[in-house]
Amino acid sequence: IAQLEQLLGFRLLKRDKHHVELTEPGKLFYEEALMILETVEESITRARSLAGVQPLRVGVPNYHSFDIVSKAVRVFSQAHPGSQLDISELSSMEMYDSLNNEKLDVGFISVPMPVSHGCKLKSHYLGSEPFLICLPPSHPANQSDELTISDIKDSKFFLLARKVHPSFHDMIVKSLRAAGFRGKISCEATSTQAQYGLVAADRGVCLALVSSPLPKGLRALPINPPLDSHDLALAWHPNCTHSGLQTFISTTVEPVQPLEP
Repeated sequence: IAQLEQLLGFRLLKRDKHHVELTEPGKLFYEEALMILETVEESITRARSLAGVQPLRVGVPNYHSFDIVSKAVRVFSQAHPGSQLDISELSSMEMYDSLNNEKLDVGFISVPMPVSHGCKLKSHYLGSEPFLICLPPSHPANQSDELTISDIKDSKFFLLARKVHPSFHDMIVKSLRAAGFRGKISCEATSTQAQYGLVAADRGVCLALVSSPLPKGLRALPINPPLDSHDLALAWHPNCTHSGLQTFISTTVEPVQPLEP
């Protein structure tokens, strides 16, 4: 500040032992400086548009919150403050279709891919999380440290609708049946929060992840033997030519260790 005051030839701040405040010239300079910065940002935006510079279109899951997604976007934005991101929240199936149809440049998607046949996408594995079982407060096994299939054999099991992610849905159903679950599997919910709402209403149990922010009163426990884990990947179309794609991949993708319950 002292160097800036020397350059300008007038004081910006009034100081005493107890507080600091702007001088009248300092207030005017501050207000004018903000206006100049806003004008510069607007000029950059218009110039980018004229030059054909398009934002990188990034798809993020709308059915769950993943720490790795927010971290990736934050790291990229901090490393490349001049880059623009156009972020869309989509289901896995919507993201898969948007990537295949080149309506997105890159997306965070659960694997296996929603549709394996005819998949054109390239992908980079990001990490894995074990599945937990989310229980209502009244469940008899709620005070345990670990569950078995027999603990939930009489509970209705809520899964996301198959249309949200067909391959993932089929994988979980197969995993549950292989573990010996013979109860009813319901696909009433279309989002994770809806599943939690049904569990909170004491209507059954559902899947959760280590990173899941659970509503108050619900508890998620590991199950033994474990079900198949949740895997997340970064995917993009091989024909994508956006100049920011490789930068996004290189600055945000790093191997992630599986989280422990």
